[in-house]
Amino acid sequence: MGEDFGPKVLAALSSRDFLKEEEDGFAGLFGSCESDFKVARPLYGSKFHRLIPLGVTTGGKNDEEKEEGFHEGGRVWERVLFPASTLYELPDWCLITFMKRILLLLAACLTPLFAELPQMSDKTEWLGYFVGWEQRNFDFGIGSDGELLMHPKKSNKRGGHKELSIHYVVEEEVKGRWVRRQFLKEDGLSSENEKGLDPQKPVVVVTTVTGETKVEWTHVVSRGQVVVTPKLLEKKTGNKIRIGMEFALPRLYRFTEKPDKRELRKKVGSDYLRGTRLKDGKKVRIKFDDVDNDITGEKFLRDGASDLEVKSKGILDKKVTIGNGSEKAGRLDVVAKGPLYNSFKMIWMADMAKLGDKGTCVTFAVE
Repeated sequence: MGEDFGPKVLAALSSRDFLKEEEDGFAGLFGSCESDFKVARPLYGSKFHRLIPLGVTTGGKNDEEKEEGFHEGGRVWERVLFPASTLYELPDWCLITFMKRILLLLAACLTPLFAELPQMSDKTEWLGYFVGWEQRNFDFGIGSDGELLMHPKKSNKRGGHKELSIHYVVEEEVKGRWVRRQFLKEDGLSSENEKGLDPQKPVVVVTTVTGETKVEWTHVVSRGQVVVTPKLLEKKTGNKIRIGMEFALPRLYRFTEKPDKRELRKKVGSDYLRGTRLKDGKKVRIKFDDVDNDITGEKFLRDGASDLEVKSKGILDKKVTIGNGSEKAGRLDVVAKGPLYNSFKMIWMADMAKLGDKGTCVTFAVE
């Protein structure tokens, strides 16, 4: 329902340690400045590391001299914060006060403008999340902005940039075409659950979108599987609506140029997408290097699927499974703008006639 670049995304940049005790390169996030953030010892009595700081190049100093000055607590500043023609030497106490303010400003800038759910802050990998669950094969969380992320794990560690982006979907039929509605800027997201990690009770999030359609989403995570059950609470529009969820895979592979068949088979030959056709229950499968066949063609999943399975080295050689809670509770479709080895989306739409029934839900997991 929209994208942002908030603390949740920054936390996902690393498998565990968004704030490390070593040097982290964040220059790319702040334009073309040549210097990086330097992360030093924790402040006494604080959970945050001290970030030091934006633009520390003073021409002529080698790395050893810079490192000595860094650990002595004084820095020479130029460029980003002050005029390049003026140099400043700041004592340690001044740096601490100043960087506290920078941290507050940074957090404010990176927080989504209309985040309405509370955020966890006790673990760095869960920054920007409302709730989260840690499972053996994946971490799954609901962001304060309403975006859901599923992080595949290997050896109990998240894979960098391997997360699935999941969104609630509410669409309205307007003049013969389906239009996806966005969260209201005010009161678009709400929940009576407490923020936190591994909640024992079902987590219920209520979304209100443009057009004043209100949907309740109940999330249960158990035995390595996520179950989300939607329920229509209020509909003010006279148009038809439909409700579901969208699952977007990360960019699985990157090629500098179009690969030939041999290279493609070597790289992605073991990757596949498997589905059960909704119309007849037949299982079909297409390999990622089979670029001549269309997954949305008549032989495959043109009429939708009841369940899908994706296996790829691009997601730590894991399998992502998505399915109906009960038979024909909804329909799954694959949306691909190019070869499957790049990336694609999977969209589950509930059967609106069955919405509110116990089995009308979507299930998903990483295996």
